[in-house]
Amino acid sequence: MKVAQEKQTEPSTYKVVESDVHVSPFGFGPYPKIPEGFPEPDIFDSLETMGNSDMPKALELQKRLIVEFYKQGISLENVGVSGKSDGRVYLSYPNVVYVTWDYWTDEDGITHKYAGVVLGHPDATSISKPFLDKGEMPPDITVYELHDGYVDAYEMLDLAR
Repeated sequence: MKVAQEKQTEPSTYKVVESDVHVSPFGFGPYPKIPEGFPEPDIFDSLETMGNSDMPKALELQKRLIVEFYKQGISLENVGVSGKSDGRVYLSYPNVVYVTWDYWTDEDGITHKYAGVVLGHPDATSISKPFLDKGEMPPDITVYELHDGYVDAYEMLDLAR
């Protein structure tokens, strides 16, 4: 959405001016400047046609984080969002997984831990799943509890909720 209004000196007249500044349809203000060399220069274009619901809002937060990390010299292969606009964004690296633990009790009364949900880069999840299903930590993989391992996009990007 292109938005710009220029107020003239006379209070009753306004002049509409086209601008290249694109503004978030979700109230986050102008989209960040895309850095030179960024692999997806039109990263925000599809958001303007997605409507106003939680998923597009979450995707905008995700895309803003991808740009911010790129500016910091961090290139992300993949970033996952919680599917809500709560700001929870999960960074996906080849050596990181996010887990929720479930438990079961056998006939001897012994409680066993196993991974209920495993999220992350496909390479990391395929290596990790056999270990995590036995309640063991996989070698060379960092495991975060799902409820602790996210980046709060609102906080990192200094955006109002």
